[in-house]
Amino acid sequence: MHSSEKYILPLSNYTAVRERLEATYKKPTEEDIQRFLRFWNGAYQLWRKNYPEKIDMEKLQHKIKVRKLLNKM
Repeated sequence: MHSSEKYILPLSNYTAVRERLEATYKKPTEEDIQRFLRFWNGAYQLWRKNYPEKIDMEKLQHKIKVRKLLNKM
């Protein structure tokens, strides 16, 4: 038995993976998007309730102010 026969080097077939993903891709519907947003909003609200000390309101307000200024530009 040769030393090269002891090891198997799996090579990724990226073309096959891409084809499989394209074949099974389904564009999300508006209901899918709303369900996703409701889920993450619920998770965020739960996190906020359990860890209110983690939220730095001054930093958050500064971020909002900066983003509004950037959007105006």
